[in-house]
Amino acid sequence: MTYNPDDLLGVRQTLMNNTGLPANALGILGDQSHASSGGYHVGNDTLSLIGNLYDDYSKAESSRDGPGTNAASALDIGDFNTGNASLRSISLAMVAACQRNDPRMRDVREIIYTPDGYSVRRWDRLGIRSGGDDTHLSHTHISFFRDSEGRRNNSDNFGGFIATFFNPVYGGQFTMWDQIISSARSGPTSDGNALLSTYDSCILDINPAVQTVKSTTAAIKTVADATKADVAAVKAQLAGLNLSATLTEADRQAIGTIAGNSAANVAAAAVATLKTEVDDIKAKVDQIHQMVDALTSVIDTAGATLANVR
Repeated sequence: MTYNPDDLLGVRQTLMNNTGLPANALGILGDQSHASSGGYHVGNDTLSLIGNLYDDYSKAESSRDGPGTNAASALDIGDFNTGNASLRSISLAMVAACQRNDPRMRDVREIIYTPDGYSVRRWDRLGIRSGGDDTHLSHTHISFFRDSEGRRNNSDNFGGFIATFFNPVYGGQFTMWDQIISSARSGPTSDGNALLSTYDSCILDINPAVQTVKSTTAAIKTVADATKADVAAVKAQLAGLNLSATLTEADRQAIGTIAGNSAANVAAAAVATLKTEVDDIKAKVDQIHQMVDALTSVIDTAGATLANVR
């Protein structure tokens, strides 16, 4: 019996968490219409029952689709709009990633989607099929080669792309792309692909830099807190000494020991550590400035592209 494979169930859960869509709006296993017509939503057993095990397009057009199993090998994404992402933006993002040969999309056979809410397009890795019916104005269909079962939710595969798309640092980047495509009411252009690829790289470079700055800041706070605790301890020790006008020799020796072994050493170590951390932050800030400059260039290019397509 055709079943939902675990890896696509994992991808579906990520989509549910980020889109608010219920499971039945993120279909994997084919319904009765799929059971009678075939395709990637059904497995070998169902295809065999309807006499299409060897002739169905989801088996016959690529060697990667045989022999396969009884698992469904497709995913539908229903209509959604969270404000930061929508069905259209994620669809355009997936197609653009396929067109620029993002390795995480290597197991995607085809995507049937609408670029503008009016027409239906199909990106086919094999270049065999095009178009789709009007149901794809309200949902996007993704087919996966059947030999990819088990790995599609990995971080270096389709699941990693979906997770990255919804990342707070990375997400929303396709709004500009969406505007360009919607204005033109056409498929992605070569200029647009180059633009998105550059933007994509910039965002992915910034993300680890931001995380490094955060961790460096946390490290500085830890050092500062430790230094404050040491200074408080020194003050407490000094407060217990006899600081009258005439100090005893024992008091003088105690002050010298505390000052020499605690305050001076703590201060020197703290300053050295802080200097190293500050230097690291400066390097990361410089890196982020470079990324911002790159993004500014991308945004300028986007404006020019948008003007051209209009």
